[in-house]
Amino acid sequence: MSDQDVQRYGLINVLRAQGRFGWQWGQSSVAPLPTGKRKETINSFLRYIHRHCGDVTGWTDVLTIRDEVSTYGVLVMGYPKARNLNNDMTLEVNRLALMSGSPKNSASQLLGRAERIAKAKGYERLISYTLEPEEGHSYKAAGWTLDDHHTKSQQWDRKNRPRPTIDPDADIIIHDKKRWSKKI
Repeated sequence: MSDQDVQRYGLINVLRAQGRFGWQWGQSSVAPLPTGKRKETINSFLRYIHRHCGDVTGWTDVLTIRDEVSTYGVLVMGYPKARNLNNDMTLEVNRLALMSGSPKNSASQLLGRAERIAKAKGYERLISYTLEPEEGHSYKAAGWTLDDHHTKSQQWDRKNRPRPTIDPDADIIIHDKKRWSKKI
């Protein structure tokens, strides 16, 4: 644990991320991202916690789960990246990140709130992706179903559309993705 990490994220968050602070302080609550928080704040949290994804460039909603001491989870929703699914009736859970040692059912609480928000906005379906080796227990517990769709892993860089390349040994390039969905 570096002094820089403690200074940036706070001691409790660093200990939680290392799995050394697994109990809950007071009631946990799920809430939309507090006003005034910026992309860099969320992306900083996601970089520290999430294993294999890069920064989020845009979103429609961000939910946080916290107790009386600190935030220990984030869910980011946005329009689907796949243009065939971007039909004004579908939202995508782009990131779901929880610190190690988070209280049980934290992911289900975030997914349940995301569903209620999407339904209130008139959406009919939520989708999300996990890597092939991931079981998706949180999605199963929240009533999501595994689609027959699998996405092949690939670089986003194209000859006519240059993008930064991802390390070829990264999990997101090695493993294909499977899609989960929830009708709301």
